Amino acid sequence: MDSITSPTSSTTPNDLERAYSPLPDRPEPLVSPAGHRRPMRVLSGICLSVLFLSSLVLLILTQQGPEPTSNADPQDSLPLTTSKWPTNLTPPSRGVSQRVSEKAFRQFSDVESYPWTNAMLSWQRTSYHFQPERNWMNGPLFHMGWYHLFYQYNPDSAVWGNITWGHAVSRDLIGWLYLPFAMVPDEWFDISGVWTGSATILPNGEIIILYTGDTSDSVQVQNLAYPANLSDPLLLDWVKYPGNPVMIPPPGIKVDDFRDPTTAWSAPDGKWRVTIGSKVNKTGIALLYETTNFTSYQLLEGVMHAVPGTGMWECVDFYPVSTTGANGLDTSANGPGIKHVLKASLDDNKHDYYALGTFDPISAKWTPDDPELDVGIGLRVDYGKYYASKTFYDQNKGRRILWGWIGETDSDTADILKGWASVQTIPRTVVFDDKTGSNILQWPVEEAESLRLSSHEFEGVELRPGSLVPLDIGSATQLDITATFEVNEASLGATVEADVGYNCTTSGGAAGRGILGPFGILVLADESISELTPVYFYIAKGSDGSASTYFCADESRSSKATDVGKLVYGSKVPVLDGEKLSARLLILTKYQSSEKLQLDKACTSINLDNIVCIAAPLFHMGWYHLFYQYNPYSAVWGNMTWGHAVSRDLINWLYLPFAMVRDHWYDANGVWTGSATILPDGQIIVLYTGVSDDSVQVQNLAYPANLSDPLLLDWVKYPNNPVMVPPPGIGLEYFRDPSTAWIGPDGQWRLMMGSKVNTTGIALLYKTANFTSFELLDGVVHAVPDTGMWECLDFFPVSMTGTNGLDTSFIGPGIKHVLKAGLYDNLHDYYVLGSYDPITDKWTPDDPDLGVGIGLRVDYGEYYASKSFYDQSKGRRILWAWIPETDSRDANLLKGWASVQSIPRTVVLDDKTQRNILQWPVEEVESLRTNSHEFEKVELGPGSLVPLDIGPATELDITATFKIHEEALDATVEGGVGYNCTTSGGSVRRGILGPFGLIVLADEAFSELTSVYFYIAKGTDGIAKTFFCADGSRSSLAPDVGKLVYGSEVPVLNGEKFSMRLLVDRSIVESFAQGGRTVITSRVYPTKAIYGAAKVFLFNNATGVTVTASVKIWQMRSADLHPFPFEEL
Repeated sequence: MDSITSPTSSTTPNDLERAYSPLPDRPEPLVSPAGHRRPMRVLSGICLSVLFLSSLVLLILTQQGPEPTSNADPQDSLPLTTSKWPTNLTPPSRGVSQRVSEKAFRQFSDVESYPWTNAMLSWQRTSYHFQPERNWMNGPLFHMGWYHLFYQYNPDSAVWGNITWGHAVSRDLIGWLYLPFAMVPDEWFDISGVWTGSATILPNGEIIILYTGDTSDSVQVQNLAYPANLSDPLLLDWVKYPGNPVMIPPPGIKVDDFRDPTTAWSAPDGKWRVTIGSKVNKTGIALLYETTNFTSYQLLEGVMHAVPGTGMWECVDFYPVSTTGANGLDTSANGPGIKHVLKASLDDNKHDYYALGTFDPISAKWTPDDPELDVGIGLRVDYGKYYASKTFYDQNKGRRILWGWIGETDSDTADILKGWASVQTIPRTVVFDDKTGSNILQWPVEEAESLRLSSHEFEGVELRPGSLVPLDIGSATQLDITATFEVNEASLGATVEADVGYNCTTSGGAAGRGILGPFGILVLADESISELTPVYFYIAKGSDGSASTYFCADESRSSKATDVGKLVYGSKVPVLDGEKLSARLLILTKYQSSEKLQLDKACTSINLDNIVCIAAPLFHMGWYHLFYQYNPYSAVWGNMTWGHAVSRDLINWLYLPFAMVRDHWYDANGVWTGSATILPDGQIIVLYTGVSDDSVQVQNLAYPANLSDPLLLDWVKYPNNPVMVPPPGIGLEYFRDPSTAWIGPDGQWRLMMGSKVNTTGIALLYKTANFTSFELLDGVVHAVPDTGMWECLDFFPVSMTGTNGLDTSFIGPGIKHVLKAGLYDNLHDYYVLGSYDPITDKWTPDDPDLGVGIGLRVDYGEYYASKSFYDQSKGRRILWAWIPETDSRDANLLKGWASVQSIPRTVVLDDKTQRNILQWPVEEVESLRTNSHEFEKVELGPGSLVPLDIGPATELDITATFKIHEEALDATVEGGVGYNCTTSGGSVRRGILGPFGLIVLADEAFSELTSVYFYIAKGTDGIAKTFFCADGSRSSLAPDVGKLVYGSEVPVLNGEKFSMRLLVDRSIVESFAQGGRTVITSRVYPTKAIYGAAKVFLFNNATGVTVTASVKIWQMRSADLHPFPFEEL
């Protein structure tokens, strides 16, 4: 593509007027900057300030085979014309019937299904996100050179159900091999589903997995599993502990509110602890259990943490981040220079929230740094379509990696047609943001850059108001884009308009123009710009003169399909003094992401198809292991089994046989979420929630049959499962998702369980010496009223002094403990930073006002049930999460898969703010980078829309920085105190200081586009707040898909530029602002902006400021996702 022409007559004038009002109806053709590295200025009639795209580099990623040049159906595409599913058929979901929230985005009952073609549905499969080959999906580890990803998977359909643990392995977190299922629902304690769990690697190298099984009685119990042969690098065989379940819902916790055990960490007493998500009434909680042997557990008194009003916490994650270094920490790490991240996936809103805090390994209590940013009420892990995230410590590289599940936002019908649903995010590294000190930084793993092919650089592109600059790079569907934007300081200070009410989601998306935004990048745009996805910054300057920067992704025009979600995601992002506004975009399309792991049949959480939650990620003998909830029979929720995948690099995956299936009474109704704990001697213990044959959620023990097997193929369920049952006062259905265990000072292990009491979400704390018998400790670790059921609890230390990840059992000075819970009520993951006393086993949030479920979210988009693990291979904590679909159930059934796993992210404490974690894609994702394109100092005047011509733009890694002159910011007096990404009109809502950012997945006519942007809202007090948003409201023309605006406020510190990074993988856009302080995962379903028709743009929809942007875009090659070669077994 040499240039982008003006929108054709097929684009409605109203759409264009709403999007970019100052642009003429039929502008001159837009020309990509000539000489990519030469400064470029785009002239504008009125310019209060100058915004430069100081640099933009686009790297084209390896494409997966030839792509059609038209809308003709590919020969190898899905045989939709012979589908047995009527377009209006909506099979009933099994999720609700099993007292688990609906995993489909919405039913679209009042919207006619979009007439998807074979080419469209085939293209939706991402090229470098992990997902199963077919059907529906939704905990990772590193073992003997392989990264193992276990994921919830439905082997039978592209909708939720039949949850099994899929298994894939990778050497580099990018290329994956599908292995046989790790666990299937074949015991009473998980017969209704092998749900989410976590892996714990013991000091002796043993691998322990705790997972939630849904019993034959639909009780969520936690089960133990372990490799049958630890010497097997692929960990192919898994043993379910015969004494499963090892934990059952404790008193006061409902039987269906007790799931998703975290990775265990070692306490100063030598015991291991694990958290499990739950709720009490509407209060999301993280229960804390203690164990010495992973077969018996003691629920510690109280809850580890609770946040009222956050509902059920799922997929709780708890891990340490260093406040002094950039390496990840083992989950057991504690001591000085460490904070702990508590993350929870809120079942109520399907978002992942996290909070930074301090964990006292003595009291086993975690205290958030800022109670106002507690889990579920503050920071999200990702502000887009990102859920059920999970981290693990990559001991291979000393980093913490984060994965999340990217659900579909199209319809179940479409999913069934295409035969798969959902995808896993690109693995992200997570570190503490040492600049803000209040958040984590997430970044795609470095391995993702191995996918990069050709690169294109655009330097000094000047984006004046209304600018739209094409970046001609060729095919633009698989890209890695980095961009920086600089806003003229004088113009920023001179801006007087106040826009304190800006919100990515509700402020009009990329079309909502302000003086200082939006400006950013348009990706996946077609030639006529009828489809496009903007990712942008919006600076909202308050009436007090202070500016807030928002980072948003606008899906509102990402697709012409009517039955897909088109939301605007985003949040405020901290931009510190001296920082450019920077963004990185990974564009990973095909709808089935090429980088993300998605499975053959079932449910994905790692860019595996059909996963619900990451179960128990771990690293064992060179392999990262991802265990995930998986429905092997359909692309809808149900039949929960533990899928299993392994990877050497968190990017390329091998699908393994199921790790655990629902084959015992204690998991007859599901092998649900769990966690793996690696003991000091190397043994691996898995505790998982099984739903028994009478629907009681019990906790079960499983372990590898052969610890010497690097692939951990065979797992043994403890013969005396369950090891934990719901305690008194806990509902039989509200006791699930055991966390990874950590060892206490007494030598016993602790773990958390999520639950609720009435509407109060709680974290129960159990103690065990042997992982077969558990003691519920008095009280709860944490409880937050009105947060509902806490699922997928995660609890881990983060260093306050370093950037390495910490082992879950790490205790000591200089650390905080993160308590994370997934809130069942809203399906968002919340986290809180706090202090954990290992003596008293009490966790105290740093900021009570930011309790779990009421403060920080792990991700502000479609990101839930996240799970972290300590990657001992690299000394990092890795977070993964489930990205659900936001299309219809019918679409999922049609395509045959649903949901995907997020790219693994490293998680560290933000040492600058000390108030949040930083999430960043694991470095391995950079191995996917191919061609790069740089655009330096692009000046974006008010109203600017600048195309970034890079060629194929559906799989991208984008980094961008934006700079606004302080003078313009200081001069702005507009009051925007009410700005909110979700409700402030998305990227079309214009303010003086935003929105500005990137548009991705846009078509030529701008009928579809997804915007990721900053919006600076300046309050009446003169203080500016920055919001980071992702606008999916125009991401698709399909009527039955989610099209939301996501986002949140993001800290931007003095001297920081506004920065973002986007990972675009076809139907997934993972956006990271300010080094990962605020993250948004967007699920988009473009119908026009696919294959070669997808475009990327920088935009500045602000009315009163010029922004200078610098962008670097890498196109991304497809990750290697391989089914396991069974003939070689």
